[in-house]
Amino acid sequence: MPPPDLQKQFKTVLTDPEGLHKPTLPTTAIVRADAIGSRGNWTAVYGHSEGSTAIYGESPVYAGFFSGDVYVSDDLTVGPDSKSVNEAIKAIGQLQATINGLVRTIGDLEQKVGSENSSGQTSFGVPVRSPVVRPTIVMTDFNPLATGNLIFRLTGNGFKRGSKVMVRVFDVSTHTQLTLANEGIISTFSQAEFFSQPDGSLNASDQFQAAHGDELNFAATDGTIDPNDTSGMLWSNSISVKVE
Repeated sequence: MPPPDLQKQFKTVLTDPEGLHKPTLPTTAIVRADAIGSRGNWTAVYGHSEGSTAIYGESPVYAGFFSGDVYVSDDLTVGPDSKSVNEAIKAIGQLQATINGLVRTIGDLEQKVGSENSSGQTSFGVPVRSPVVRPTIVMTDFNPLATGNLIFRLTGNGFKRGSKVMVRVFDVSTHTQLTLANEGIISTFSQAEFFSQPDGSLNASDQFQAAHGDELNFAATDGTIDPNDTSGMLWSNSISVKVE
């Protein structure tokens, strides 16, 4: 009985995507070496040459077939006709270049962050950052009065409960802090006369004078410490209003 057609057997790999007929155990091999039993840790096939190819295989189908991982200690040379392998190697090179670029970018960002932290305010060398949550205010009314004064009404949330709150009105056009009718000149936090509610909300209104066309800035604080602010206090968002 003639031996089976090995070439046909190998070609089933190309038409058998599930690998049901993959020749992982070529029982019809002319030369076969099994390292099993007490010799299970031995090398099954070894080839060595001082000046030529140690192991040479030639076939119109697969000159070599490996079922399992393949380790190459030195260079893997691929011929120009092996497009799939060459493309894979090229893709790996491009991926490595991309990774190297990302590593450089991360290094630049780390250096930038370190530079910003070192130039910012620190406490015994530890960078000081602003609190994550700050109070918010919303302008609900801003109108001129018959007396020539201006009146503002604003609401707010996120202040300390039942605490004294200072509303600062700054004239950006003249670079001056304006005087509120019910408070006098606010030069210290203790002169503020607004108070937050038990739930931390705020309702504040007052009168002041400003020239037509001036740009005003409103902000509020309950005195919470913020070492990153030049005033040393945590302020709400700012609201800009122009006197029409």
